[in-house]
Amino acid sequence: MRKIKPFVPPKPVKSCGKNCYQSRQEADAVAREQETIFAGDDLRLKSYHCSSCGKWHLTRKSGTD
Repeated sequence: MRKIKPFVPPKPVKSCGKNCYQSRQEADAVAREQETIFAGDDLRLKSYHCSSCGKWHLTRKSGTD
């Protein structure tokens, strides 16, 4: 049986001072991975499109989309 390697995202690029992701899918994948790692902390992340840099970021705040 083959072992499945965990998802390891590329190192985020910081263009506007925040961790940036190229697509919503990439940001969502990182969010789910972080939520799994920090499951005991009840972490909830959402991705949002940045109007400043045009890339995707993660936030803990609710109501952003």
